[in-house]
Amino acid sequence: MLMDAFFEASAVPPTRRRRVHFHEFMLEVHSRVHQHRQAKLEGDALLSVASKVAAEAQLLCFDEFQVRDVGDAMLMNRLFGRMFDRGVTMVATSNRPPEDLYAGGLQRELFEPFIHRVKERCLVHRLGSEVDYRQAGEQADRTWMVGADPRSRAAALEAAWRRVAGASDGTPSTLSTQGRTIRVPRGVSAAGGRPSACVFSFKDLCQEPRGAADFIVIARAFDVVMLSDVPPMTLSERNEVRRFITLVDVLYEQRTKLVVSAARPLERIFEARYREPGEDRFAAAPAAAAEKPSASAAAANSDEAFAFDRCTSRLMEMGSSEYLGTDA
Repeated sequence: MLMDAFFEASAVPPTRRRRVHFHEFMLEVHSRVHQHRQAKLEGDALLSVASKVAAEAQLLCFDEFQVRDVGDAMLMNRLFGRMFDRGVTMVATSNRPPEDLYAGGLQRELFEPFIHRVKERCLVHRLGSEVDYRQAGEQADRTWMVGADPRSRAAALEAAWRRVAGASDGTPSTLSTQGRTIRVPRGVSAAGGRPSACVFSFKDLCQEPRGAADFIVIARAFDVVMLSDVPPMTLSERNEVRRFITLVDVLYEQRTKLVVSAARPLERIFEARYREPGEDRFAAAPAAAAEKPSASAAAANSDEAFAFDRCTSRLMEMGSSEYLGTDA
């Protein structure tokens, strides 16, 4: 929300400013570097791409600046060094200060020059507030539906489908990204004022090897994404948690609507703890975990723990009347 306000108020001409999710930006950089090499163009591919980005935008606004991929980490210093030298101004939001980016990552010593560069070229502001303004909006009904068993969750999601798609049952289809095919189990195109919509299971998107590129293609193809059978998640499901958070971030950035059927209420879908051996994932949370603990108390150095609360508040905003009233 703060980034929205800043970007809209910026005096930089609209054609010279750009706001983009950091995941999407890095995917674009890798794609352009690949195209440069495939075309066998002269010069350093990465620096050439950085120069082109600088020529396209004087102001770059990044939402959720985070570095998890070693491939991204290794090129950050040269990429941003060239963009800064060409006059690009970067404004970014992040869960962590620069010195904590890519903490514990492979070959982090090669990433540290980028941290020093950011500290030299950027002002770091620590924002703190007792109020989460994402949760302050009026909440709309029926975007996060809780069911104690699979049948009740399926019935709730089917009712949501009918509200969006009307009489259409939808059909399977496929999407393509980076040489891969994404199977859409059920989808419907926009028609007669009706939005385009699709249905995926949590397993389809978060238990399979998916990434931001896949989610971006889905978000751009559909106005409404319905996600079924979202289970409780803990730090034991690290990969699932990361994919789910990335999915939410991408849908939010693309202003795509999200409808979820889940085993628990939104405020209890994340638990910043490790699952006990043999614990039933869909059973009620243990007594000690009934109250959602703070992420820092459970795992102070975990990126996932830091992201839990932000993702929850973002999901609350995505269920608000204000968000649902925006255009995808």
